[in-house]
Amino acid sequence: MKRIFNASLLLLAHLLSLPPVYACQQVQTTSPSHAPQNTGDTVEPQVPQTQLDQVVQSYLKQGITLPGVAIVITDAERVIYEHYSGYAHIERQQPVNANTQFYLKSSSKSFLGLLAARLHHEQVIDLQAPIKNYLPELQLPQPLDAQRISLQSHFTHTIPYHDSGLAYRTAFPGNLLSEQFVSHINSFARPRDIEFRYSNFGPIVGALALEQATGQTWQHLIAQRIFKPLGMLNSHASISGSKQLSQAYIGAESGHYTPTALKTDAQMHAAGGTVSSAQDLARWLQAQLTLGQLDGEQKIPRRAYTLSQAPLVALDWDFLDFHRYAHGLGMYRADYDGDVVLHHFGGETHLSHMPEQGFGIAILTNEVRFGSQVTHRLATSLYDVLLNKPEAQQRVLEQVQTIRDRAHRLQQRLDQSSASPAAQDWNNTLSASQLSGNYNNPRLGSIHLHDRGQGLVVSFGALSAPLVNIQQDHYRAALAPWGGEPYAFTFSQQDQAIILNWGGRRFEKLAPDTPATP
Repeated sequence: MKRIFNASLLLLAHLLSLPPVYACQQVQTTSPSHAPQNTGDTVEPQVPQTQLDQVVQSYLKQGITLPGVAIVITDAERVIYEHYSGYAHIERQQPVNANTQFYLKSSSKSFLGLLAARLHHEQVIDLQAPIKNYLPELQLPQPLDAQRISLQSHFTHTIPYHDSGLAYRTAFPGNLLSEQFVSHINSFARPRDIEFRYSNFGPIVGALALEQATGQTWQHLIAQRIFKPLGMLNSHASISGSKQLSQAYIGAESGHYTPTALKTDAQMHAAGGTVSSAQDLARWLQAQLTLGQLDGEQKIPRRAYTLSQAPLVALDWDFLDFHRYAHGLGMYRADYDGDVVLHHFGGETHLSHMPEQGFGIAILTNEVRFGSQVTHRLATSLYDVLLNKPEAQQRVLEQVQTIRDRAHRLQQRLDQSSASPAAQDWNNTLSASQLSGNYNNPRLGSIHLHDRGQGLVVSFGALSAPLVNIQQDHYRAALAPWGGEPYAFTFSQQDQAIILNWGGRRFEKLAPDTPATP
């Protein structure tokens, strides 16, 4: 069956509800108590366990090692395969197990989408209603009218406006409070074409509308209406509440792992703010396959699942071997070799299921820079084995080689970018004491420079790093999470004001007693 939808018809149907808008070292596998202790894999007679083991070992030993890995495969009733290896925390020698928590990044959008669908089913909200109904103070730039843009379109990434500053601040520095969202949008949102453009922004605004409709935070709503009924006891929408959270690492491309900063609660926004475990995600996948039935009970209304899984916007593009042809409230629909795969990945987090075949796979790792190169490819090979595809073994060899090649190229780039100039006097026009202080950008907030005795340190909300002088008046700071490119800053003096320039974004130094933007 051909699954390519007509984009214009799908989007038109979506909009007709309103007046027209704008038309480590790898260690032996560990396992939970209910699984065999020698390998960490549960055994079901009809499951090709040996082949699945071989695929996993090919990726994790012949391809690239990862600090810690948790894999779970389930059908609609039970877990049929598990694998746990490596460390949740290398320094503490703490092994990964079924309850180890991993930060899920954008896979969180699946939970938010189901929450929106459930609240719609229960008539707490109306997804077809204008966003203005829930955020009455929202004032969008002309020619946009918040009275003619649906709440639903915020979850489907089809809104005709965007606020990149809000999207950035909620994910990285975490320096914007939810009560400031609407005023920030009113000041800085810009119109854009009404077409699918993936972003955290739409779901964050959608979640704010859910909060306004219920009087409860999105964290509380997900905990009480999604995690609790599904029995996902190790899943949380905060870092502080996650007691078994794995340490994040980078360095799989070289095999030398370096801890990297974990998120704080301030950085846990609605579009990427949950943690979970393999055991919990097995229950999530089973409920997806059964449309809400677990342990012989309907845990979440069936209609909420059918709505959350429905294709609402047509797509036509590839992510690795998955041909994405539609998106709904919080999930993509993709074609993989003729089978439908519902999914929403979050960086290195793989979370998917095949509704027609009755399988779901979750793969988690705490390697947050290169891990995505492994997890999603590994999932396709596990599906190949489950579906008894004759080309499965050859595909494994090809995928493993691709991973090796990408690791080599990444290491080359890192070697080039990490080369630091020899320490010297750059004859800067501004001294360290002149640079120290608060710098403000109304859209992005405040950057603080201070001297801790061994040079300047830059703090940007929850982000902090030493400021390194690389040439005259040019500096860089490793503020980017998960081993990203360092931020590059240039300083200058203009009309008595000291200016910090970050890639064209202007921050002006404030007088000592001037309050900064948060």
